[in-house]
Amino acid sequence: AEGLPVFSPDWMDTMVHEFIHSYSNPAVDKFAAQMEKPAGQINAPVHRAMQRQGYGGWKALLYESMVRASTIQYIIDHEGTDAGRRQIREENSRSFVWMDKLCDLLGAYRKNRQQYTTFESFMPRVVSFFDDLASHAPQVVSTTVPDGARDVDPKLTEIVVKFSQPMSTANWNTDPRFQMGRFDAAATVLTIPVALDPDHEYELPLQWPNGSPLASAAGAPMQTVTLKFRTRKES
Repeated sequence: AEGLPVFSPDWMDTMVHEFIHSYSNPAVDKFAAQMEKPAGQINAPVHRAMQRQGYGGWKALLYESMVRASTIQYIIDHEGTDAGRRQIREENSRSFVWMDKLCDLLGAYRKNRQQYTTFESFMPRVVSFFDDLASHAPQVVSTTVPDGARDVDPKLTEIVVKFSQPMSTANWNTDPRFQMGRFDAAATVLTIPVALDPDHEYELPLQWPNGSPLASAAGAPMQTVTLKFRTRKES
């Protein structure tokens, strides 16, 4: 009525996101040399998903990680904790699978402003965060169907995958023949129900349907492993 623009909550969050870049990007730039190696390692499993969003390299990953985590702090303050959690899940779906832990880290900064009088003074903690994330990427330890197997029983009803550490247990799905898997209580073993045809080639990428990588419970993305095998002919 007064001729002033009115922004919806979605627009406001986007404006906050873009505004934060002017503050967080210079901080990332100042510590970029220390983060290049770990950020490159983290980017490797997610680079295709990032490229689809217009982010080409390790530095863009750092820029966007810091901005998104900071925006979530704003959302929590102005829209509540539940809204912040929803945004974290949204960022996870975009392959920023470490967002929960990064938000926790920024929460520690906010609670300790007497110790960290500027965000730049807190950046060594951010450097350590990405170092630790890169050094704890999960691995596939074993699969009950070996990669490259050529004589798999077509009557097989499940494939079991063991990981090197506890994994994020969000819903997991892939090809319709490889239905929803289930993790054990320790989140280190994934059992995938299967329905196979005889004399058929299969490729099972261990990743989310949208191409996002599996990740550890701590938020470290795993380099995608594709299990390839062939079922034997019916006897």
